Amino acid sequence: MTMRPVPKPEAEFDWQPRDEAELAAFKAAVEEALADPRGIPHEEVVAWLNKIIAGDFDAPMPHPRLLE
Repeated sequence: MTMRPVPKPEAEFDWQPRDEAELAAFKAAVEEALADPRGIPHEEVVAWLNKIIAGDFDAPMPHPRLLE
C-alpha cells in the first residue's frame, strides 16, 4: 500500500485511500492486526526507537508476545 504525501503540512493525519481496493486492503490489514492477541509494551518500543536514534541501527526489535 502506498501513501500519498499530505498537501497540508499542518494537518495531523489526512491520508485518503486512492480507490476502493486500497481502502479494502487497509481495512483488512487493520482487522488482522487487531485480531492478533500479541503485542509489545509501549515502553519497549520507545527504548528500541531510542537506540536507533542514538545510532544503533542493528538494535534488535522487541518481539510481540501475549500480554496480560
